[in-house]
Amino acid sequence: MPRPRGEYPTPASWWGERRRRENARPGPAAAPGRQRSPGRGRVDTQFARASTRRSRSITCLKEHVCLGMLNPLYRTARISLALGLCTLGLACGDDDVETTGTSETETDGTETEASTTDPTTSSSSDTTAGPGGSDSSSSDTDTTDPTTDPTDATDPTTDPTTETTDPTTDPTTDPTTDPTTDTDTDVTTDPPAVCGDGVVEGDEACDDGNDIDTDECLTTCELAACGDGFLQEGVEECDDANDIDEDECPTTCQNAVCGDGFLWEGMEECDSAGEAIDCDDDCTAVECGDANVNEAAGEECDDANDVNTDECLDTCAAASCGDGFLWDMMEQCDDGNLDPDDGCDEMCMSEFCDWDVMSLPLPVNVHPNNFYGDIAWDANCNLLVTSSFIDGLYRVSGQNGVVTKPVAAFGVNSVNGVAYRPADDLIYVSTDGPSRLYTVNNANQVAQVASWPSTVNAIALAPEGFGAYGGQIIGVSTQTNVFAYNPANQQIAIVGTGPGGGILSGLAFSADGQTLYVVNYNQGRVDAVNGAGVFTPFFSGLNSPDGIALDTDGTRMFVAHYAGGSRIDQISIPGAMLTAGPAVQLDGGYYVSGLIVDASDDVIYKTSAANMAQIASFNAP
Repeated sequence: MPRPRGEYPTPASWWGERRRRENARPGPAAAPGRQRSPGRGRVDTQFARASTRRSRSITCLKEHVCLGMLNPLYRTARISLALGLCTLGLACGDDDVETTGTSETETDGTETEASTTDPTTSSSSDTTAGPGGSDSSSSDTDTTDPTTDPTDATDPTTDPTTETTDPTTDPTTDPTTDPTTDTDTDVTTDPPAVCGDGVVEGDEACDDGNDIDTDECLTTCELAACGDGFLQEGVEECDDANDIDEDECPTTCQNAVCGDGFLWEGMEECDSAGEAIDCDDDCTAVECGDANVNEAAGEECDDANDVNTDECLDTCAAASCGDGFLWDMMEQCDDGNLDPDDGCDEMCMSEFCDWDVMSLPLPVNVHPNNFYGDIAWDANCNLLVTSSFIDGLYRVSGQNGVVTKPVAAFGVNSVNGVAYRPADDLIYVSTDGPSRLYTVNNANQVAQVASWPSTVNAIALAPEGFGAYGGQIIGVSTQTNVFAYNPANQQIAIVGTGPGGGILSGLAFSADGQTLYVVNYNQGRVDAVNGAGVFTPFFSGLNSPDGIALDTDGTRMFVAHYAGGSRIDQISIPGAMLTAGPAVQLDGGYYVSGLIVDASDDVIYKTSAANMAQIASFNAP
């Protein structure tokens, strides 16, 4: 029996619906007066149905292939099914004919034997011998059977009148009702990317839908970057679209400034991204005196001047004790070292005493008679005074000018030189006749420590800078010798001997302690002696010079001599030039033998007047 219409196994598509409707239409009536031969009718019917099956198989394949093109999801499953069904010769969409049964039902309801003829062996153009032995073509086939009409298998597009399917009866039959059949997902059909539509697609790195080139996304749909020529607001200060770091806009897209590490041509001398040994932090070359302190270059200060008495030297080093420059209001002295006992201690406090000469009753009489002698400071800045040809040691108070005699006698005829040595807190005294060296302690106790090889007229403490003799007692003799007494071993050595003979009558050391100046009484000159004992003429033209002293900073030498009378003259150091005019003319004075200068440039000296040995002073600023 034929299957009911609702049980046809093919998909419920608009193609199947069409076939069902076409099969349901009645065929044309038989021609009047003509009877169908039972045998021939069966043969004709089988032949027509075979032709129809072939036509429908081809049509079926076309239909499913077409549907596959419309819907990719349909394409894969349905083409495979269509190929299988069509190959077997199944009538696509024909639910009126049993393709595998043994009988068929005609349109008039009679049952006939099913055809087993291979549809591939028949054609509408084939001829078949009838029962009478005559040939009959397929055109003679009875057309009353709709299944034998080859027009039934025609492509539906050739008969628009057959498009009667109601899409409302089967939603799958109308392609417009199935959104999955509308769009082809093949990327080759995607529309091209449009920059500026706000959608990132294709090769776009960004798309913010605007035409602004100063934000993070350019109008070319590329991300903003330094060097693209567009100034990105809030991020870049400049963008000149080049890779030059020496112009006003480096490759960092930040305005060129001092300290960015890039040398801005025409604007900067250097740029080391901060201080460097050859570049200041203001991008100028390092130069002491430019008021820019560059620690990387070793500068401790820079006050932009060449004054060496303030807190910053002209070498851009901070002023300090021992640098050889007197720091105003901070140092009392600076002899270029930190050695004590050389007139300036390690704290740059003067070891030179400073008398308030205006409050002292000067001149003050020390002892009677006009005799030679020397003077020196003691530990308390009192003035020690010796008296040639008179035994004993005198002291003048620095507080009130009172004169005392701590040592009454040394047991000799004359006391010449005197010096104080802080290292052992002893006063050293040299005598004449015999020539000896004594010490006096704080209890005024006297002890002989050495005998000089020859008479010594004056002594002094050697600073640490005087070669191998630093800290020793230096004496000058009447035989042009310079001696050194070493308290450590109580030995006497000859430092050197002056040329041309003569009597050495006085001595003084330079501020740095490296040079000893000696006065040659007979030769009327001053010689300079170094630590190796070498004599060098320094100044000549003096008349019987005796006393000698240097000021505390070592720039001036004061020399007492007798030139038409007793006088004291100044000599510049260095330069060895006699200053304009005498420092002081001592009218009526007999002789000046001892000199010393305090920290206030007060020149204190020993002279004779009215048959009395006196201590007097004058200021030499």
